[in-house]
Amino acid sequence: MRTRTLRPARLSSTRIPKIIAALWTGRRISYRCEHVEISNAQFLPVPVHRPRVPVWIAGRWPTRAPFRRAARWDGVFPTFEGVSHAEMPTPEVFVEAVKFTLACRSLPEPMDIILEGQSAGVADADVVAPYAEAGLTGWVEKKLGWFRGTLKEMRQRIRARRQGG
Repeated sequence: MRTRTLRPARLSSTRIPKIIAALWTGRRISYRCEHVEISNAQFLPVPVHRPRVPVWIAGRWPTRAPFRRAARWDGVFPTFEGVSHAEMPTPEVFVEAVKFTLACRSLPEPMDIILEGQSAGVADADVVAPYAEAGLTGWVEKKLGWFRGTLKEMRQRIRARRQGG
């Protein structure tokens, strides 16, 4: 695969998810535009998930373009202007972003609505509840990975979650 130097904002908006989805088919693809050239590229093995791996589009609310784009794919993963790493958006702001995205959606399939946050696990279900009422379908726990907590601690949380329902 041959690429040229790009301006990321110009390429990432709409083309990248389409290019990745095409590559996931396992067929050889070629693609050329002002910002990128792909010649006879093929990704193998192909993903097991069909029709393809779900594509979640992230955006920083209140910038609306990424949310219009997300409405054409499988999910939205919003972040929020003025909300720091250690904070959560208010449920009201989350609802605003979700309603806007869903209003832009013309596909019949439901979409994933993902939020990243921090909780204490099962004992902290009330943290997630107002977002779930607003349409949240998936939660990414900030405690996982490099943010805080060891792998052992995260495994303990997962076990506790399984045992608690």
